[in-house]
Amino acid sequence: MLRRLIETLVVLLVIVTVALLGAARIWHEPGQGVYWRIAELLHLPQDWGPVDFVQLQRRASPSDALICPERLCQKAKPELVSPIYPVSADDLRNKVTLVVLSEPNSVELTCATGCNRSGRFVEYSTLFQFPDTIDVQVSEAGATSSTLAIYSRSVVGYGDQGVNLERAKRWLAALQRIMPRT
Repeated sequence: MLRRLIETLVVLLVIVTVALLGAARIWHEPGQGVYWRIAELLHLPQDWGPVDFVQLQRRASPSDALICPERLCQKAKPELVSPIYPVSADDLRNKVTLVVLSEPNSVELTCATGCNRSGRFVEYSTLFQFPDTIDVQVSEAGATSSTLAIYSRSVVGYGDQGVNLERAKRWLAALQRIMPRT
């Protein structure tokens, strides 16, 4: 009797897992993923909203990462200080978009007016398609150079096992590889 109950529970768990993974593949767009459907029903946050890097205050939970130029993030301590790139701010913004959209499971969110040098992105986890929201702001750092701020945070969960910081580092490394040599 107990064995039959355990077998039934295991089969049920497998069916639910397969159904969720299948649904995650079907609803992949922001606002239409499995998480968003569940969040809507349970009234959970569906997005953390855009970031004001000057006023940004870090979360209490270890589920975010911040890369910021000196003096921009006045109320938050970044893990890394952003490098200076030998390109214009507009060129850097274009390169950031190329890097982000070359990542699997990444999409750019539509932006309101006046955000030509900033961008909002969502990157989904591979298995369960949980969303992480990433804000990027590019700014001038001289006549022919620029820098950027990246704030990556998990929408789901308390901790992120370093995923957000590793993503930001990966993006910085990719940008470094495609920058012109000085």
